Amino acid sequence: CVVHDRFLAPKALAHNKFVVVGRNEDEEFSPEAVWTGSTNWTPTGLCTQLNNGIMLVNKDLAERYEAQFKLLAESGDVVSDDLLDSNNQPKRGIPLGDATVDSWFSKLSGEIDNKELVELVKSAKQGVFFVMFQPGNEPVRTLLKMQKEKNLYVRGVATQFTSTGAED
Repeated sequence: CVVHDRFLAPKALAHNKFVVVGRNEDEEFSPEAVWTGSTNWTPTGLCTQLNNGIMLVNKDLAERYEAQFKLLAESGDVVSDDLLDSNNQPKRGIPLGDATVDSWFSKLSGEIDNKELVELVKSAKQGVFFVMFQPGNEPVRTLLKMQKEKNLYVRGVATQFTSTGAED
């Protein structure tokens, strides 16, 4: 077992929460699945917090997450240029059953992920469900605006809203 100690505070948050599952084949690790979600891998996080998680049994995704793990380990206690460059280029169109998924990692430059999320929400035809931890104005404002303009079914769960309301 190899553990890399990575500490970014106070400059950034290490929000990379995943486990790659696989097997050893001829002294080489072969990734087969990935578990990801909101789980904080601490005793209090695992035992006292409500978490969301998803297990994806998909070799392509597992390999993507393994490559991300290696970049994180190589970056040490900073967000290296290689890590940031990789994160700014989400992997798109990964086959998963009858669908495809895009894989994003943080930290990114600017807000390219939020911009894409807003565009995705704007393209919704029937409805949007969301779960957020202390959301600010965006993308909640866009969700509520779209609900009104397009008569979308919008439902969400949030810990608390951090907006002061002064922005509108």
